[in-house]
Amino acid sequence: WVDSNFNGPNQPVVGISWYEAVAYCNWLSVKEGFIPAYDGSGHANLNASGYRLPTEVEWEYAAAKGAPGQTERIYPWGNTWDSTKVICCVSPASASKTADVGSKSPEGDSPQGLSDMSGNVWQWCSDNAQDDGRVAGSPPLDRYFFQSDSSGSYFVLRGGSWCNNFMNGFRASFRGYFSVPGVSHNVIGFRVVRR
Repeated sequence: WVDSNFNGPNQPVVGISWYEAVAYCNWLSVKEGFIPAYDGSGHANLNASGYRLPTEVEWEYAAAKGAPGQTERIYPWGNTWDSTKVICCVSPASASKTADVGSKSPEGDSPQGLSDMSGNVWQWCSDNAQDDGRVAGSPPLDRYFFQSDSSGSYFVLRGGSWCNNFMNGFRASFRGYFSVPGVSHNVIGFRVVRR
């Protein structure tokens, strides 16, 4: 919070744990008169009117497609890698910190105008990090439930960050990062959605 490299008024909020992101969603929901999406155990009611973190599927749909009838994209802006459209460390880019939200707009945006879907900060999702086989055999809402404080409970991060130096990490379909919900770091932030 006191590091001037990461606390500019237009930079994404970083150093936020999954718990803090969920608490913010509930706080904002109450503040604006909506029904909070998360209960005290971290279970997300995806039908609640309040703010929440996107599910992994929602996040990827927004980054890769965004609307019915649109062609799926490899990156939010299209199918060709271009380091000038993302905050990253893939050469020749050389980010050393986060940048202002939307600083690569509109070139790096999705067709719907969503900025920073790739790069700047990894974004928390509501989902437990389960592989597809486990998800297929579990109850429909199981992915959106925080199970415990054990090290086996991980949550999904999507989008890549300013310090990533490999282009595949910025693909809309990249599923390689997850973390325990209590971790906070200058490469992790969040975005909110509302039904």
